[in-house]
Parts: sequence; C-alpha cells; structure tokens
Amino acid sequence: MSNRTITQKAKYILALVVQISALLVAMFYSDLSWHIGVWILAAFIPWFILPLSLKSNSKLSSSSPTVQGNTSLDSMKYIQQIEQLFTETLPKVSEPLAMQRTVIDESIETLNDSFFGLQSVSEKQSLISSTLVNNLLANQGSEYDLTTVLPRTEAIIDNFVQTLIDISEKSISAVHSIHDMSEKLDTVFKLLAQVRGLSEQTNLLALNAAIEAARAGEAGRGFAVVAQEVRELSVKARDLNGKIESEINVALQTVQQANQTVGDMASIDMTHVIESKEKVDRMLRGVQQINTEIEQEVQKIQELGYELTTQVGNGVRSLQFADIVVQQGEYAQTSIMYMQEAIELLKAVHSQNMSKDLLAEQLQQLTERLRNRNAPAANQTSMDEGDVELF
Repeated sequence: MSNRTITQKAKYILALVVQISALLVAMFYSDLSWHIGVWILAAFIPWFILPLSLKSNSKLSSSSPTVQGNTSLDSMKYIQQIEQLFTETLPKVSEPLAMQRTVIDESIETLNDSFFGLQSVSEKQSLISSTLVNNLLANQGSEYDLTTVLPRTEAIIDNFVQTLIDISEKSISAVHSIHDMSEKLDTVFKLLAQVRGLSEQTNLLALNAAIEAARAGEAGRGFAVVAQEVRELSVKARDLNGKIESEINVALQTVQQANQTVGDMASIDMTHVIESKEKVDRMLRGVQQINTEIEQEVQKIQELGYELTTQVGNGVRSLQFADIVVQQGEYAQTSIMYMQEAIELLKAVHSQNMSKDLLAEQLQQLTERLRNRNAPAANQTSMDEGDVELF
C-alpha cells in the first residue's frame, strides 16, 4: 500500500468521522427538525469537496513527487491533530453524559417515591371524602338524617311547649275548682257547727228530762232511763261531730296547700317558655343550614381529591423525561464508542500497523454497524409525542 493510498483512505475515514460526529451532536442537542436537516446537508459537503481535492492531489502527485511527499506529510500531521482533538474531546462528552445519567437516576428515584407517596395520600383522601359523601347521601331520608331529625325535634319541642301551655291553662282551672271546694268546706264547717249546737241542745233537754223524772219518783223512773240514753247519744254525736270537724280541717289544709301549689304553677309566665322554643327553632334551622353547607364543602373536597389525583397522575407521567434523557444519552454514548473505534482505525492508519485488507474489513464492519443500529428508544423532543415505557 503506497503512502498516497493510505492518505486517501485516511481522508475518507476522517470525513466519515467528522460527518458522524456532526450528525450525532446535531441530533442530540437540537430539538428542531430543520436544524437536523441543515446538519445533514452540511455533512454531505465534505463528500463533494473531498473527491475534487483527491483528484487535485492525484494530479499534483503525478506531476511532482516532492509535492506528493509534502502532501502526505501534511495529511499525516492533520490526522495526528484531529486524532488528538477527538482523543481530548470525546471524554469531555462521554463523562458529562455519564454524570448526567447518575444525577438523573438519583433525582428520578426521589421524585418517583415522592409522587407515588403523594398519589397514595391523594387516593386515601379521596377514599375518605368519598366515604363521607356516600354516608351523607345514604343517610338522606333515613331515620338519622338531619333533614329528618331536625323537623322531628322541632315537632317534639312544639308538643312539649303546647303541653306546658295546656298544663298552665288547666292549672288555672284547677285553682278555681279548689277555691270552690274550699268554699264548700267552709259551708260544711257551718253545718257542723249547727250539728254541734243541736247536740248541745239535745244534751241539755236530756238533762232537764232526767231532773223531771227524778222529781216524779217511781212514776218517772222509765222516763229517766230514756232521758239518760238520749243524753249519751247527744254526747256521742258531739264526739263524732268533733272528729268530722278535725278531719275536714285536715282536708281544708290539704286543699289550701294544693291551691297554693296549683296557683304557683298557673302563675308561671309562659312567655319565657315560648321564647326558649323560638330560640331552639332558630338553632335547629342553623344546624340544618350548617349541615347543608357541610355536605357542599365535603363534595368540594371530593372534587379536589379527584383533581389532585389527576394532577399527580400527570406528574407521574411527566417523569418519563428521565427515561427519554437516559435512553437518548445511552444512544449518544454508543455513538461515541463508534467514534472511538474510528479513532483507533485512524491510529492504526497513522502507525501503518494494519494491512489494507484488514482496514477495509474494519471500515466495512463499522459502517454496517452504524447503518444497522436501531433508532433511539425515545426520540421525541417533547412530552406530548411518542410512547415511552415508564420506569
């Protein structure tokens, strides 16, 4: 293999490496399709210029061996400079990509745990609010629903207040009845006094009859016995009248006490009771209004829970950027590996340690691998396009 042939091969390899590098950098860092098109067009320029340059070099080499030698030396010098440039540049690209992947992996793990924790809390909140809303809705119309309990409570209080009013009215009627009874008892006392007077008169008449019988002697003995019996009956009637009077006095005292008690009950002011009933009615209406507001707010909480779950889901889906960046970074690192292999071929050409056939075979294999490699798994430029398997 002549130096001229090696130099031409090196130039072709150099053009191929430059083209691949430019396209990789363009596709990795550009997010607009026309940028990539410009880079592809620019990548074809060396292939139009290089043949002309090679023809010119060929003519020069045929005309002047000295020029050919100088060109070969210059080409080797340029190859060494480009080789040195790639050797220094590729680590500066691959190392940041590796560090970027490490940082993204750590960050995405933390974000992943945070989002899934937030999603779990959101689901629990939604479950609690849903249960609360369902219980409120399920109790509507039931025995324990506030919309049922409050009217019943109000009706019970109305009945209670009405009962107190009725008791007050009946107490007034009872006071009048007891007063009438007390007057009747006073009449009974008057009658008992008359009975006591009759008993005393009967006793006096019996005493007079006994005196007259004693004056009559034997003829009045029978009459004296009758007079004695009448006197004893008069005494018994007086004692019985005293007992009746005593019991009626006790009854009168009881009636007077009942009259006082019932009078006190009848004199109770029902205005306070009615005002209290109105206060309770207002409180019940307030409780009912608060219950309605609570139901509305709980429904709002449920809706917010659904919205939070949706937002968390959107956040989790947005975490696809980690997969996209990692997959694109892996694709770029693989491309850098191909570039490193091309550099090794340049080194072999430079050191003339590789035969022509082996160089052609290596170039063919590298070219086929470049052409046959799969497209990156995540090649979209935004989160609104493409499908990526998440995590």
